Amino acid sequence: MHRTFILLLTLLLTVSAMGADQSLAREADQRRDGLSNLYNYDKNDSLIMLAPEDLAFFREHDLWNYYYDTWLLLVNTYVFSGKVNTGLQEVKRMHQDATDRDDKYGLALADYALGIAYLNMGYIDEAIDCYRQSLKLIRELKESPSCTSDVFSYYCDALSANKNYEEMKVVTAQWKQYLVDEEMKKKRGDASSFKVWYAYYYLSCAQMHLGLGQLVEAARDIDEVEKRSEGSGDFIPMAVLH
Repeated sequence: MHRTFILLLTLLLTVSAMGADQSLAREADQRRDGLSNLYNYDKNDSLIMLAPEDLAFFREHDLWNYYYDTWLLLVNTYVFSGKVNTGLQEVKRMHQDATDRDDKYGLALADYALGIAYLNMGYIDEAIDCYRQSLKLIRELKESPSCTSDVFSYYCDALSANKNYEEMKVVTAQWKQYLVDEEMKKKRGDASSFKVWYAYYYLSCAQMHLGLGQLVEAARDIDEVEKRSEGSGDFIPMAVLH
C-alpha cells in the first residue's frame, strides 16, 4: 500500500511538472510571437516598451534562445527606426552579455545585429566582418537560428556594396546549400514556406551576376525572384540591384 502511494504521488508530481513546463513553453512562445508581430508591423514604441519585461522573463527562466531572439528584435527596432546610436549601444551590451555567458547562439545574433548597425552607419567592411563571424558561429550550433537566411542576405548586400563579387560566389553557394538542407530537414521537400527566402537568394545572385557582367545569368535570377514573389505582398527586397 505504501509503495503504491509513493508511485501515485511520483506520477502526480511528474504530470504536474510536465504541465508546468508546457505552460511555460506556451507563455514563452506567446511573448516571442507577440513581439515578432509588433516588429513586423512597425509598432516600434510598443516593442521598445514591452521588450525589457520579456527579456527579464526569459532570463529568469533560462530561456536563452528566446532571450537573444528578443534582444535582436530590440536592437533592430532601434536601428531601423533611425536610432542607430542607441541600437549600437544596445547590441554592444547584448554582445557582452553573450560573451560573459559564453553563449554561441547569443554571440551569433549579436554579431549579426552589430553588422546591421554598422551597415546602416556606412561601415561596410566592419559589417562584412560581423556577418562573416555570425555565420561562423551559426555553423557551430546544433540548430540554425530563424534569422540565418537574413544573415546571408545582408552579408551579400554588404559584399555587393563593396563590389566583392568573388566572395559573393562563395557566400551564395553556402546560402543555397543552407536553404536546401533546411527545406529537406523541416519541410520534407515542400518549398512553399521557403518561397521568400529563395527570392532573396536569387536577388543576391542577380546582384552578383550583374556585377560580374553576366547579364544572361542575372536575367534568369530575376525571373526566379519574380516567380517566388508573385502574389506575395509581403516580399520587399532588402537589396537594390546595383
